[in-house]
Amino acid sequence: MSGPDCGDVVAGRYRLLKLLGEGGISKVYLAADLKLSGKRWAVKITAAGETAGVDAEEEAHLLTALNHHRLPTIIDFVTDPLTGCDYLVMDYVDGRHLDQYVSDLKQRLTVERLAVIGMQICEGLSYLHGLDPPIIHRDLKPSNLMVDASGDIRFIDFGISRRYSFHRDEDTVKLGTVGFAAPEQYGGSQSDGRSDLYSLGAVLLYLATEGRYSFWCEKAEQLLGRRGLSSLNPVLSRLLAQEKEERYESADQTYFALRGILQSCSQQPSAGSGREHRGSVAASAHRPLTIAIMNGFPGAGSTHTSILLAHILAKLRFETAVIETDSKASAFRKLAAAAIEEGLIDEQAEAARAFCLEGVEYLSSPSRAERLELLTSDRACIIFDQGASRSKEDLEEFARADLAIWVEGAGVWRRAEAEFYEICPATGRRGLICVIPFASETTVKRMRRLKSPVPVYALPAEDNPFQPGAAAIEAACQLLKLIFPTIGEPVKRFGSFARLRQRWKGRM
Repeated sequence: MSGPDCGDVVAGRYRLLKLLGEGGISKVYLAADLKLSGKRWAVKITAAGETAGVDAEEEAHLLTALNHHRLPTIIDFVTDPLTGCDYLVMDYVDGRHLDQYVSDLKQRLTVERLAVIGMQICEGLSYLHGLDPPIIHRDLKPSNLMVDASGDIRFIDFGISRRYSFHRDEDTVKLGTVGFAAPEQYGGSQSDGRSDLYSLGAVLLYLATEGRYSFWCEKAEQLLGRRGLSSLNPVLSRLLAQEKEERYESADQTYFALRGILQSCSQQPSAGSGREHRGSVAASAHRPLTIAIMNGFPGAGSTHTSILLAHILAKLRFETAVIETDSKASAFRKLAAAAIEEGLIDEQAEAARAFCLEGVEYLSSPSRAERLELLTSDRACIIFDQGASRSKEDLEEFARADLAIWVEGAGVWRRAEAEFYEICPATGRRGLICVIPFASETTVKRMRRLKSPVPVYALPAEDNPFQPGAAAIEAACQLLKLIFPTIGEPVKRFGSFARLRQRWKGRM
């Protein structure tokens, strides 16, 4: 493409200093800001007439609304009336392209590093796919990703040309001779978020095999095995499935799969001790894993879900505490009173505010000091039952939890829908899931379409969350595996919970 070059001033403000990269229809320059002394930007210049009739200004307006730490911040968009060139000004990332970063390494990438790279890419994709309307990158490849000075992944080209009707196979579809685009992109069928997930798999396989493969095949699988990277096989083979219906449903789901691999890397052989088992799974986090459970509306089922998950974890020998954070809630106090009556806990259980049932620690309305003690303890998991609270502290906890669960009723979902889309995106988090108690398979499928890309799960009817049945255990383990990937079948315990169950069933 022709147009401005180094030394020129574009848009009356940006002096082009250095060519950073060049594609089929655009060039990216490092530029000095003549109005803000010392400030440098990256300026992407698209040649006149190369947009094939697409409204580039509208596209730029969409991109300026992006706000995520993995994506560049858009500073300015200008169309030169004389040359017709479009100038997109964004923050300059001081780092190396991902492919260059890997080639500069003196040792091969480990499973852990590859998992972290994949998780960071998932964060950016989750944000893009969660927009309304979603932005599909469609050009994910190592040369479009940067490793910044702190070692984090940053997107430097994230789909501004995704709607252009021109052909640039060598620039958009391939990196050298290796393809990163999903099969449906070659065939002209509609691409969606799963197309980007295919490209993510291609990037990770390309990095893991040092550029030999970016598509799944027997030789790639064998090479990963020889390099000690076979733990990546299940994730990569699913990402690189030819049919998009066979891939992960969302970037969030992929993030959790990679996180599971990362956590499994630190496992040590267990001698059967519960504490050893706990440490092996969560060692990579160096802290308890946290689950925050929030109701879409009062009475949706956060407390029931919290107790169910806590007791399943305890039966799996994961040391677990469950906290009722809403000071106005009374479920735990009623539960404690019933347990005291049945002789299951000590009457002196700190005025029934803190007690233990079947290996699960219960705590109501903890102080800041108590929260801090729990979060810095060696427990495996802390579950926050937030009910319908919307306090600043609870929303912050929901945002930073390892697993955030939004509990909603299938029959009244519209009542909570507006708040769901207000609260959940506002947390800026990935790894959010929606749980619908007692939902049918048909209802779950409908809700998955409505809430895409947020994963939706059902929990079957279970009147005894303290000693749940097989169906509830199976469904709950699907949730818990998102952060405890090695979870198995609970250890069977027998206790006197029949009367307590009846009290719980009657809401005590």
